[in-house]
Amino acid sequence: MTQRHEPVALLGIGAMGHGMAASALRAGIPTIVWNRTMEATRDLAELGAEVAETAAGAARRAGIVVTMVTDADAVVSIARDQGMLAALAPGAVWAQMSTIGVGGPIAWRPWPAPSVRT
Repeated sequence: MTQRHEPVALLGIGAMGHGMAASALRAGIPTIVWNRTMEATRDLAELGAEVAETAAGAARRAGIVVTMVTDADAVVSIARDQGMLAALAPGAVWAQMSTIGVGGPIAWRPWPAPSVRT
């Protein structure tokens, strides 16, 4: 039986995001990557990742979206200002994994947030 995986989008291809994307690709999971500098995505494209031009474009095509960026301002920029949250498909999951604490994104409310589970 062939297992089908929902595409995953990784937004932020630093050391951690790169490792996550490479692991997903090795596992056969369709992977979409985005980074503010395209250079960081080149080797992942060679491994089979789809490179999105925008954060919203990556989110639009994925069932799971992972953000792994430098700080709370970057999370808010991607989620709200660059349209990632608005682009999420119904039922999609956003996993915010940047090390920013809980105060950062909460401080920028209101933003169109999907239901959040902890």
